[in-house]
Amino acid sequence: MESLWLEYGHDTSEEAHLVHDLDKCEMIQQAMEYEASDHKQLDSFFNTSRGIFKHPQVQSWVEGIY
Repeated sequence: MESLWLEYGHDTSEEAHLVHDLDKCEMIQQAMEYEASDHKQLDSFFNTSRGIFKHPQVQSWVEGIY
C-alpha cells in the first residue's frame, strides 16, 4: 500500500497521472459552477490551468470543457 501512495505522490505512473489530472479537472468544474452561480470572471484561473494535464483521456475531456 505504501508503494502505491509513493507512486501517487511522485506522479510516476499512468494511474497516478490519471488521479492527479482528475483532481485538477474537478477543480475546473467547480470553478465553472462558481463562476456561473456567483457571476464571477475566473478567466485567469482557466488560462493558468490550460496545458497542465498529462493523462490523454483527461486531456480530451478538458478540451471538451473549455
